[in-house]
Amino acid sequence: MIQLTKDQHDELTQNGKESMKVIDPVTNTEYLLIRADAFERLRGLIDGDFDVSDAYAAIDEALAEGWNHPKMSDYDHYEDFKK
Repeated sequence: MIQLTKDQHDELTQNGKESMKVIDPVTNTEYLLIRADAFERLRGLIDGDFDVSDAYAAIDEALAEGWNHPKMSDYDHYEDFKK
């Protein structure tokens, strides 16, 4: 594990950033430095244990109010309105 320099720490914590891009000056490779707790929240997606279809029910529930709005029925007849 490496430790941040004071300048790196200041840059990372400025404006409440949770991540920042860093560049290896030897290889010019970009890396993303992210807080460990943020990484842990994303680990399931990265490790491949996540199947997007597992989220469908939650997405449907979260968007139901908007999709069920009466004006959204216009989209059911989009082709008719184009004519």
